[in-house]
Amino acid sequence: MNLPLKSTIFLIISMTLMYCKQSQHEEAKSYPPASETLTAEQIEDFKYSIIRFMGKIPPKADHESKFDTIYDDYYRKLAQRHDLEYYTRLGDTVYFLVTRIAPSMYEKKVAIGGKLIYDKEGNIGYYEEIFRTWRMLVPELKEKSALLYDLMVRGKDLSPYYTANSKGVEYIEFPDENVHFDTALRRWVSDRPDLLEEYRDQEENQ
Repeated sequence: MNLPLKSTIFLIISMTLMYCKQSQHEEAKSYPPASETLTAEQIEDFKYSIIRFMGKIPPKADHESKFDTIYDDYYRKLAQRHDLEYYTRLGDTVYFLVTRIAPSMYEKKVAIGGKLIYDKEGNIGYYEEIFRTWRMLVPELKEKSALLYDLMVRGKDLSPYYTANSKGVEYIEFPDENVHFDTALRRWVSDRPDLLEEYRDQEENQ
């Protein structure tokens, strides 16, 4: 009697686990790469439209002067060193995922996920970077960033993937307890003035 009972319990547990996995799989949504929804020219134009917010400011420039036309060439070249992985438009909101090379002994990248809204004139009226990942090997980043992008587009809570909550598995570097994205300034800001400078020193020499 014990063996059939154990077998029955095992079967029920196995079927429950399979159902949960299937449900999670069906709930998750995949998105076509930007290269399938936009032309090469549209991709470059989009990257250039956000690079002054996302990219490193030019030497001797600041967050005010970086919009001067004298830096156009610098930012066009910088935009070319970023890859637009996903671009999803839902109503007035555009979600995006951009990656770029990060300095490392091995080829690693970071991913930036965000959203923006255009105003009636076609200018960026709202811009926000929702997350920046830790630097990762490309296959790992591809898998993890796709998950984070899906959650972001669906408006899900990303805090379980913050470093403080991810139980030693690296997903999101920013935001954290010290750093958040200021939508008014359109850049990451820190409660510790030196923290972002240390972070930028570790970024690629853009």
